[in-house]
Amino acid sequence: MKLLLVDGYSLLFRAFFSSPPLTTKDGQPTGALFGFARMLIRLLEDEKPDYLLVAIDAHAPTFRHDRSQDYKSTRAETPDDLRPQTTRLREMLDGLSVPWYEHAGFEADDILGTLARVGEKEDWDVTVVTGDGDALQLATKKVHVMLTRRGVTDLDDYDHDAVIKRFGFTPDLLPDYKGLRGDTSDNIPGVPGIGEKTGGKLVAEFGSLEEIYENLEKVKPDRIRRLLEEHREQAFESRLLARIITDLPIEIDPKKCDVQPFEELSEEKQERFVDTL
Repeated sequence: MKLLLVDGYSLLFRAFFSSPPLTTKDGQPTGALFGFARMLIRLLEDEKPDYLLVAIDAHAPTFRHDRSQDYKSTRAETPDDLRPQTTRLREMLDGLSVPWYEHAGFEADDILGTLARVGEKEDWDVTVVTGDGDALQLATKKVHVMLTRRGVTDLDDYDHDAVIKRFGFTPDLLPDYKGLRGDTSDNIPGVPGIGEKTGGKLVAEFGSLEEIYENLEKVKPDRIRRLLEEHREQAFESRLLARIITDLPIEIDPKKCDVQPFEELSEEKQERFVDTL
């Protein structure tokens, strides 16, 4: 069995910048929705999943925002032409009978992470499709992460070994890596003065933050050791912000998320889908 999990807003955002500026007869923007629909149809054709679910960010602050007022505070405002399409995405998915889920206080990543682990426990093959590299921490022998590279049709496929090849350590250590180097896109501070190269070297050599701090006397040069000592609390807090939750109390059963071919939908649902475009 195969479960396909899609990061709704991430892919809609990518589609917005790679699709023509289409509109309805009354001037409502639909370019991002069109691009998203193209991507979803192609994924269904290529991946042939048994189950499908789209995760969507709820319109509410998350626990990460509660912990850090600076979290994602540097991100640009949603473009005016994209904003109404985020709402209509739900309508389009309903028209296609595609299950979608949001969870107040958490991000789409946390839904993807939780359902990926549910599928893994069922011994399914799981594919997560997103434009957010944070999802690479979910990769295992059973869970593949497909990252959009350009637009929404050019994808890089990562499994457990591919992540190790790229970073030099296992996927579960990516939050520890972010705890050190930070993440400017999400405004996660990390440890000032420690970048990708040094952070990756520390994680590859010692492992988790706990293991790094247990072996602090072995860290060279002295400047890096002092930075770690000075910003210990910030490193662990940054890791918490970067780590995807995988045990949400999800009120949805992936086994009920059957894929329904468009031609098998009722005329009413087909018309509702077309109306959104």
